[in-house]
Amino acid sequence: MANAWPLLIEVDCPEPRPQKGRLVVAADGTTWDIANSTGVWLDPTTLTLMLAPLPTTAAWRTTYAGNYARFQKTDYTLTTPASWKQMQIKASGDYYLQSLNVTERATLTTAWSANQSAYLSVYVPGLKDSDDTVILKAGWGVGSAGSVEVWFTASGAASVYKSGVLVGSYTRNDSNIAPQAGAVYLSSVNSQFITIMMIPCRRRELVVVASNGLSFSHVFGDLSALTSNTITPAAAFSWLVPAGQASVQLAKLQFATTGYAVSPVKKLRYAPPTGATFGNTYAYDQIGTGTASASYSVVKDDLTAYTPNGVITDVRAKVSLTSATGAATYGFYEVDMVYTPDPGSTADDPVDITCDVERLSISVDDDGRATCSLTTRRKPITDAGVDQPQITSDRPIRIALTDGATPTPAEIDIFRGTLTPPEITYEQGDTTRDWSVFVYAGQDRTRDFDLAYIVESFPYDGLSFQAALLDLLEIAGYPDASGPYFVGDTPALDLPYSPNISKGQYALAPDFFDTVGGYIDKLKNDYAANYITGWMPTTSGYLYTWIDPALATTTPAMTLYQSIGAATTAGVPEVLRPKRVVRAMSSHYETPEATQVQVVGQDPATGLFITKSLVDTAAETASTAPASRPYNWRGRPVPYQLRDPTLTTQAAVDAACDILYDRLTTGRILIEWESDFLVLSSNNRPLWLGDVVRIMEPDGTTTKGDYRIIGIPTIDFVTEQTSGFSVRKAVYRGQKI
Repeated sequence: MANAWPLLIEVDCPEPRPQKGRLVVAADGTTWDIANSTGVWLDPTTLTLMLAPLPTTAAWRTTYAGNYARFQKTDYTLTTPASWKQMQIKASGDYYLQSLNVTERATLTTAWSANQSAYLSVYVPGLKDSDDTVILKAGWGVGSAGSVEVWFTASGAASVYKSGVLVGSYTRNDSNIAPQAGAVYLSSVNSQFITIMMIPCRRRELVVVASNGLSFSHVFGDLSALTSNTITPAAAFSWLVPAGQASVQLAKLQFATTGYAVSPVKKLRYAPPTGATFGNTYAYDQIGTGTASASYSVVKDDLTAYTPNGVITDVRAKVSLTSATGAATYGFYEVDMVYTPDPGSTADDPVDITCDVERLSISVDDDGRATCSLTTRRKPITDAGVDQPQITSDRPIRIALTDGATPTPAEIDIFRGTLTPPEITYEQGDTTRDWSVFVYAGQDRTRDFDLAYIVESFPYDGLSFQAALLDLLEIAGYPDASGPYFVGDTPALDLPYSPNISKGQYALAPDFFDTVGGYIDKLKNDYAANYITGWMPTTSGYLYTWIDPALATTTPAMTLYQSIGAATTAGVPEVLRPKRVVRAMSSHYETPEATQVQVVGQDPATGLFITKSLVDTAAETASTAPASRPYNWRGRPVPYQLRDPTLTTQAAVDAACDILYDRLTTGRILIEWESDFLVLSSNNRPLWLGDVVRIMEPDGTTTKGDYRIIGIPTIDFVTEQTSGFSVRKAVYRGQKI
């Protein structure tokens, strides 16, 4: 068990570095190259890509069997069967059901599965386009709880009913038809057949597309946006023409069994080398019932197979869709084909300058970022083998503690990062400049995050928090698969997600030239504001660490005393007694910033606000007697509100509110103390952010308090000619538990 820990300082040691940056070939509903795609359809309202609904194919006009079959009279349960006749208009099997002087609902005898799409064709009699007469009512399970029905008017309007209650109204308007879809509609419906497709999809939506220009997607606000739902019930489908003679055709809407879509041509920034592979991220939900699948690839600009060879730069993303029977398809929102080159490293040419450093200090801020200052002279480090000591920027540095064992001491890194070029002070009379004082400033690996620009990336919508965090580390050159570089806790939540990404509406898509550091800060501020984070020394290496205070241990890692005598009485070994004494100490109470917190997000599909509010009533009650006031008492409402439209789910809003409430409404007792640089003799690990220290009262037996370290303002190492770094003092900042 060590009780002294020699210091090791090296420069030009190997440090990870990203190489060239990742490449992304992407597509969503705003960019699919439909003209060069086959067997797929882009919904004109939501820009959801899917296998082509059969009514949109040329075969629909000539084929009437199998998946193309239309329902005939014998498939219905009719109130007055004799008052209906069956017509076949274009060919055998092109069935229409026509009423004969009755106004009755026509109901299929056999119930459909939940979320079965429907196709209808209805003849509109001589009504003006401005006429608001309802020409058709059609839906699933009409008359029962959970029913869904749509009423259509001659003017091109529609109303959506659920369980008989009006839940949405829509009009024919070009503003709800995306130009990317290339849809063509009738200019007039007077005495025309109009066709209607109704497709339950996108977790909680009903897409309706009609040939008269009506196109909309109704979002059922009572259904969860987080999971797939029963949008339309497992029930019989029915329809009613409330005025005039009915002439209606009905069919189950089925899909093509194969198809593919491609992105526009993307010119890559550089040609991926031979052997490079593209991974993929994507977002979709299933439509219909049955089995569907998809595969993803990168192809050349002419749609032929692509094999990276270090030359080709013009490529496309390709999604191939299949359906086992045509009863189902994936509704695709976006896809990203991603190539991330393996990280590189700086030269493995370390130079030990421990004996050449006159003074070293390290500081760790409350945000976990560590900096250092290192003082040396030109000749000693040049003689040690440091090349270009006066000019090189971003020079890697490593500072470690060793246990002093021979011949091979164990080492624990306490700082890894980079140095700036030195500030040089020339000594008077030193004509050789050999004894010029060099003062280097260093920053830990967090600086790498600030310098890692996100030139190309994919959206993080719907990913787990940890998956997004690990991807950001990989962009900065720290892929966890080859480290590992990350350890600790992360919020157990999926990041906000909405099918509206098909329309390019992302909640968490890094912007061009965002930095990894900036984006990590955004995620932390929104969902983990009270976490302790940073690069930290551990027994497993120098790791990027996240600590949730709610889950962190409250067991003290070390006990400190206020005198050597108290430490002696407590049984601390003699050699460690000076290292376990507090030399100076101060404390103060930090007033809470708020007594109530409200977070406001927004559902991108419905436009409705999503809110959560938390109020600490005890902290606001003005009349509370002084002796009974809680630690965080303010005696007045002190509100804080966060409005963030990227918080698109209730879960995201809840998480943000809980974190902010914990951080802003809890008063903190903070303490700063000076002591030796604290190192555990059991495993040679220095105490760092997140560790708990117990401080005793002067009597050595009464506990003053347990404090979690949240910052280390200074760690000073000063050399003496005869004993190396003999002075090691530190100032710690702690929060009382």
